[in-house]
Amino acid sequence: MRYLSVITIFLVCAVQTIARTPKHPDDIPKKTYYIDDSCDNKKGFPNGWLWTTKNAKAMLARANSDTKADADYHSILERIFQFKFTDDKKEVEGVLNTILGPIEEITVMKDAKDDMKTADVRIFCDNDKIRNEDDPNDKARWVRDDDGVVIDHTNLMVADEDDLCSNPEIGGWNTDTRITWDGSNQGHNPNRAVISLCDRMFEVPEDVSPSRWPLEVTPEIRARDYTGTPIEFFHPLICRIILHELMHALRQKQNGEHDGTFIDDFPKPKDPEESPWKYVLEQKKSECRINADNYAYASLWAMVAGWKWSIVRLTPPDTCSTDGQKQDYIKWAETKIKEGRMKKYQDVTRRNSAPMKSDERRMEQTEASKRIMDFLLDIESKK
Repeated sequence: MRYLSVITIFLVCAVQTIARTPKHPDDIPKKTYYIDDSCDNKKGFPNGWLWTTKNAKAMLARANSDTKADADYHSILERIFQFKFTDDKKEVEGVLNTILGPIEEITVMKDAKDDMKTADVRIFCDNDKIRNEDDPNDKARWVRDDDGVVIDHTNLMVADEDDLCSNPEIGGWNTDTRITWDGSNQGHNPNRAVISLCDRMFEVPEDVSPSRWPLEVTPEIRARDYTGTPIEFFHPLICRIILHELMHALRQKQNGEHDGTFIDDFPKPKDPEESPWKYVLEQKKSECRINADNYAYASLWAMVAGWKWSIVRLTPPDTCSTDGQKQDYIKWAETKIKEGRMKKYQDVTRRNSAPMKSDERRMEQTEASKRIMDFLLDIESKK
């Protein structure tokens, strides 16, 4: 009960350094997801889905925490999304609302179960296979018409074959928002988004050691020493890929039009050896909040913070006594930050939750508020 009393205090008492009041779960848009049977036997998918939601919750909790208590993670958000927590309060709150909106939606999404047609997001792991018309037993959802265009009659979409998993240029996964027709007259959600997860994302490349290409978050992965390891070590994680694709799905183009909030994929480095983290940091300010990988990497940093890893701190340690030593340290730290190098800190964070908008809603013991309390207690117990 000691933890409960501590957390309750922070729920009730306003903390001046909190930049944003978290939304009550009842105020977050409730979207649904459908996971196709093709994902049932994909090794790594259950772990990937679990850690997608865990990382979204961790990112949300850390972003909403006391700015002094969670300074390490906040400094990372400032670099990824190009703002300062010390900026004008209303401006900061607006930025955080933009960033955390789709993340909040992930934390409250409900399983549509067998009701695929009404689901907002549909996930398939069928490698975008195109049906072989000569095989009467082939039930693949994509069918090629006489003009070479492939049609997905399951989701009422069309695509060029180059947009499917068969094209190695797409990187092994994709989000389809090419809805050809409304479909509401057939019971479909007109704002549906379809995520296709290709076989490649569940496989370790032949020329890479499995130890250097993590797909799942395992106890062994969590226990490793990552001193000096760049954050893009976790780039292959299935949970990173799923969260990346969910950003597209939850903030998709409406009727093919870009309304300024659509989360896109901006041009990646032409050099395949170039750091994905560097690509995230070098986004234009106008693009950093609508680029899917920025969110994906913010979620990875939230994940490793739970294991006491963070980005290198820019503040010189006490061992730097002269101005020259301090300047040298800052220069060194900036280089490590740009490289995304991880460092372990025993005092990475002590998260505090901001108050709700009214006393009545703060203390309301609905199922949603109980889930929040359980989540905070779980975080506290693992420190």
